[in-house]
Amino acid sequence: MGALPTYIAVRNRLRSPLLLTVLFTGYCFWDSFSTSMESFTPLYYGVWPFLLAIILLVGGVEYYLRYS
Repeated sequence: MGALPTYIAVRNRLRSPLLLTVLFTGYCFWDSFSTSMESFTPLYYGVWPFLLAIILLVGGVEYYLRYS
């Protein structure tokens, strides 16, 4: 999931796609050590295309605001 946002971040010097990727992945990593009953990891694996669409949308908005 992180390949496309990383490419966009490097190519266009955008920060939000990479930041959101690190945030979602970090939360998934933290959740594996958490003792909560509700786990984020299965949800993360199940809806990653939706999260990728959100990341790309936020990156598009940042690109529009920065370069227009």
